[in-house]
Amino acid sequence: MFGNPPRKSIADIEPPFVHVARRPGGHAPYNGFDWDDYEYRSETALEYLWRVSSDPETARDDYYDGVDRSFEEFKSVLQTLERRGLREDTLVIYTSDHGEVLGEYGYFGHTHLATPEVVYVPTSFIHPELAPSGENGLLHHVDILPTVASAMASKPDFGRLDGNTEGEGRTTGYTHLNHIRYGSLPGPAEKIVSLTGGFERTIKSLWDEHGGHTFVDGHKTTSSIIYLALLLQKPFGRQVFHNKKVRDSYSRFMPGHQSYGNPQFTADEARADIAAILSGQSEEKVRAIDENTTEQLENMGYL
Repeated sequence: MFGNPPRKSIADIEPPFVHVARRPGGHAPYNGFDWDDYEYRSETALEYLWRVSSDPETARDDYYDGVDRSFEEFKSVLQTLERRGLREDTLVIYTSDHGEVLGEYGYFGHTHLATPEVVYVPTSFIHPELAPSGENGLLHHVDILPTVASAMASKPDFGRLDGNTEGEGRTTGYTHLNHIRYGSLPGPAEKIVSLTGGFERTIKSLWDEHGGHTFVDGHKTTSSIIYLALLLQKPFGRQVFHNKKVRDSYSRFMPGHQSYGNPQFTADEARADIAAILSGQSEEKVRAIDENTTEQLENMGYL
């Protein structure tokens, strides 16, 4: 992702292969990329969000156009496989890592909240032997690898997996976001944050096909300071004020509980299930990022 490492196109790579094509259509600036070079055409994500933050309808139109363009690019992959005679032997998956809020709740993007717009992501498995169908069941991203492994003639050893083949038996989906703070706040605010234990804001949520419960954990004073700092920044503050969503966006950002839709389980049941999920062992690696990566993340709108 960073540094644009060299790679072969689907037209040149020889089987057997795993080919990953990442398209930017759903990422800010929506529909604002040069599709050949994967570069911003005229605006960074932050510049774009500043421009459209008072015009969410334009952002939505751009978003739909960008997603449509991504899908056209995806269909060209299928056409290339067909032309090369590889469709019979290739399982193709079309998915995304997250959705997007486009002015709802006063926000743009996907880094502040866990909402239905962000967590529900359509996924398609495409192969000549798979009949067209629509399923309302839940598939975790961690289910993709064991599902692919089950379709292979050989059975590679991927080590310990947390996913289920085809999401079998899964009735809920869990999302987890540690809201990372980059850089520093103005002096007085930074001092208060350090006195309250530093910035740590974690969003945990559990969902079924009807809705979900979201829990934000963190220090209330610190979260209030961070929210105020965001509100005074552009374009975030402009988005919130334009939508007249200050109270609503603040309540969703702060530590506490929010429910969406009509989940078929209670908040207490969700907390218990999340605790059981987090009690399992996991592996974690922490890596510092350099200045160039930080700058790129800023331009993409993550920081």
